[in-house]
Amino acid sequence: MKIRLLVLAVLSCLFAFANAAEPVGITAIDARAGIVTARDAGGKRTIQFKVTDAALLKSLKVGQTVAADLG
Repeated sequence: MKIRLLVLAVLSCLFAFANAAEPVGITAIDARAGIVTARDAGGKRTIQFKVTDAALLKSLKVGQTVAADLG
């Protein structure tokens, strides 16, 4: 049973790395609108996303790195 769980954990990690999201740094937060602006590590892309969960929005900080699927 333990070996099966270990195999599942390893497969999960491999799948996560294969579909890895890119790190982006938060550059601005519009708390009123729930819009977070972030830039990729290379500085080539700026993205905005809407955060509807108030607790999550409150936990985000400018300068924080988060993962984003830029595909």
